[in-house]
Amino acid sequence: MGQCLLCPSQRLFHRLPLCLHKLQCSGGFGGVGGQTHGQHNRARKPGSLGASSYPSRVFKGKRLPGQMGGEQVKVLNLRVLKVIPESNLILVKGSIPGAKGAYLTIEK
Repeated sequence: MGQCLLCPSQRLFHRLPLCLHKLQCSGGFGGVGGQTHGQHNRARKPGSLGASSYPSRVFKGKRLPGQMGGEQVKVLNLRVLKVIPESNLILVKGSIPGAKGAYLTIEK
């Protein structure tokens, strides 16, 4: 008890979030323009993807909507509060990534 642990796990998946959700969370887009002059349906859109005739393509690395989450992460400095061997339980203080009921690997 009182030991520090590592807990590698997989983050929760978010299927295909909107551009606004994905890119605002990472400090990005807030929509197109303001809320005046007839802008009624562009607040949750990504805006322009690039120039028109030149270079007439979308540059690599352009931030667009897509799948979020699912990457492997490792949480450090989790504390063991109690070990209950009769029911194979380890009580840990700290937040653990992943879904409820998911399997965890605990490293020392």
